[in-house]
Amino acid sequence: MSTVMRIVLFIIFIGYSTSMHGQSASVAIDKDRKAWLGLNVGGFWQGSDIRPAAGAGSGLTFDYHFIRNHTSVFGIGVRAQYLKATSLGLGITRDYNIQNNPSLNGVSGNPDYASLGGGKDYVFQNYSTDVSDISGNVIISLNRLRAVSRINLYVFGGIGGTGYIASMNQRDASGNLYDYDLISSNGTNIKNELKDLRDDTYETYGEGGATRSWAFTPTVGAGFGIQLSSRVQLAIEHKVGFTGTDLLDGNKYGTSNSRNDIYHYASFGVNFGIGKLIGGSPATTQVAPRRTSVVPSTPAEPTTNLPAIRITSPASATTTLENCNASIKAIVENVNEKEGITVLQDRIPIAFEFSGQTLTVSDVNFSGATHFVITAKNSAGTVNETVSFVCQPKVEMITICHQAPGNNYQTIEIPATEWATHQSHGDSQGECPPAESPKEQTPVITIHSPTTSTVTLENCSASIRATVENISSKLGIAVMRDRTPIVFEFTGNTLTVSNVNFTGTANFVIVAKNSAGQATKTISFVCQPPVQMITICHRAQGQSDRAIDIPIHEWPAHQAHGDTQGPCPVIERLQVRPPVVRITSPATSPVTVDNCKAAVTATVENITDQQSITVTQNGKPVAFEFAANTVTVTNVDVTGTAHFV
Repeated sequence: MSTVMRIVLFIIFIGYSTSMHGQSASVAIDKDRKAWLGLNVGGFWQGSDIRPAAGAGSGLTFDYHFIRNHTSVFGIGVRAQYLKATSLGLGITRDYNIQNNPSLNGVSGNPDYASLGGGKDYVFQNYSTDVSDISGNVIISLNRLRAVSRINLYVFGGIGGTGYIASMNQRDASGNLYDYDLISSNGTNIKNELKDLRDDTYETYGEGGATRSWAFTPTVGAGFGIQLSSRVQLAIEHKVGFTGTDLLDGNKYGTSNSRNDIYHYASFGVNFGIGKLIGGSPATTQVAPRRTSVVPSTPAEPTTNLPAIRITSPASATTTLENCNASIKAIVENVNEKEGITVLQDRIPIAFEFSGQTLTVSDVNFSGATHFVITAKNSAGTVNETVSFVCQPKVEMITICHQAPGNNYQTIEIPATEWATHQSHGDSQGECPPAESPKEQTPVITIHSPTTSTVTLENCSASIRATVENISSKLGIAVMRDRTPIVFEFTGNTLTVSNVNFTGTANFVIVAKNSAGQATKTISFVCQPPVQMITICHRAQGQSDRAIDIPIHEWPAHQAHGDTQGPCPVIERLQVRPPVVRITSPATSPVTVDNCKAAVTATVENITDQQSITVTQNGKPVAFEFAANTVTVTNVDVTGTAHFV
């Protein structure tokens, strides 16, 4: 059985139940209006090929009721409705079925995802559909239930037309295709990743094209209303439209689901009665039960309404009293005798007065909390009302001088019953004597940024943040740069100097002054813009070429002696062999010399530069020459024995 049929059968059941049990019930609304104008807003979404997202809509209704009174079980009327809405959809699965989709296969300049290679011929579907819907419906309501209880249950159904233009967001702000390979396969993250990837423009029209299309749409719905008066009704409704198209979401090739799209509109509305009132009877008139015969000479037996209790004093359900003496006044309707009324205090009957529908309970003393229950009973039934009282005698308060921690004194009020405790730790009754104004203290300046007294900056823009204590006004502070006052901010003891441009060296002095004295702090900034460095291949005589970084302004000097810009070229080196040293003079070791002067000649193979050779005499370096693989040590004075290595 369909959901709509279940709703209809439920309303029929409620209608007949109301008819059976409400024939003698009082009427809440006996005068009403047949014409009603309604405004509504709510959520709008689709049941289609693509996963829906939250959309919104608003609408206007005009209802005309042919049966709307306080006697008929069911009411019937007609409705004209206009609905304007936007529905949104966001697919979170890859859709490869786009080869025949003209909005996604490059036809007429549309995005061409279908031709992407490497397994990228897919999209994550989405849509934004602009909807205009017009429909006419028949309304069936529980008329008797509405008249008795103000609750209006109704169903409606009819036909209409749905106009729509569907668009998709498949290009970025630059007109490029989205790279959906950036989207992970983790379903919990796909929605957020798609939101981050896409912009908020729906620039590509769906398969229905750029012009509004219309579809035949049967509609059904149900509503729950509360009629506040003959002029105002609040209502919650759900409407379903079965459109005759599969293009409401702009797509029919995305999945194997080829059924037509439907829409849902869940709304809250306010309806206003217009036109003249109809029906009506005196406020106490009741609907008499139907009889099988009528005897004109015998008057109909009057029906009895339920008792009604309205407490007029006190005004609230729970009242706090200082005198702990309770009194109650109430109006009791539809009860003629005092015997039909009882008043219980905490489940115990108490005395009361009842005269001319007015019930009075006077001067009942109590302590703590007490609860009164008024019960009224007649042949139609029993009702009761409850009112509660709390006894809270007035507390006598006294003023004392309270000694708080740190020898701080405060004037406070306390209950008189707490005085003994305060007296025991040195408090005194009465207000505290006026405290002497604290002596003003010398200002204190603390610079928090920068953290050093001299700062070198490449951007040559100085900023300072400092706290200044014992100064209450900006007027007591001065900030100077190189003896010239400058602008600064001072809020909540914090001083700020921001973005002061300078060259060379700038000296800032902060001065704070009050009646107790003066404080000064100095901080200096040095402007040193960054030096542009370049890499060159430096060539030194007798040395291998090597790459070094130099300031750009030194380049002309290096260029003059043959250096080149850029790193040195890589020279393929021969296999390196270990050095070989052969002493050619003297021919023997040791050697004895008469003039005490030593000379040594040796050949060194597999060494190309002098820096790779050392010569020592008794462990100390001595000078030597190196040329053409020959090491020469000449005329070295020696005494005693000398060892050359």
